[in-house]
Parts: sequence; C-alpha cells; structure tokens
Amino acid sequence: MRISNIEWLKKRIGFIRKLGEQTARQRQIIDLLDNEAGLTEQERKLLHVLATAEKNDLQAQESERKQAVQKRIEG
Repeated sequence: MRISNIEWLKKRIGFIRKLGEQTARQRQIIDLLDNEAGLTEQERKLLHVLATAEKNDLQAQESERKQAVQKRIEG
C-alpha cells in the first residue's frame, strides 16, 4: 500500500528536525505539522504541496547520487 506524501513526511520529520540547517520549506513544513490539528483547508493543501516537493527533491538527490556512482564505476 502506498502511503501519502504527508504520511511519508511525518515519518521523515524526525530527520528534518535534526538537520543543522533546514531549508525555508522544511521550516515551513515543521511549523505546519506542529499545528496540524488546527490547519485550515488551504494550509492542508499547502502542506501536501510542500510534502510533494520535499519528496521530489529527495528522489532527485538520490538519482544524482546513483548517476555519480555509475560514472565512477564506468570510469
């Protein structure tokens, strides 16, 4: 079963909180999740958009890392 981006983000939030320097988006995500029960519909939509962007960035970083490893292997 595929988890939603927000559920994925909740699992990742511990790591994000430990980062020495957080991006503006990550700080905004933390602020929204800290007040999740009181979010408006618009804030919930924003949280979903931010979660999707965070997940996409992480996937892009992983892809770049894999490509760099492949280039080193190929010489």
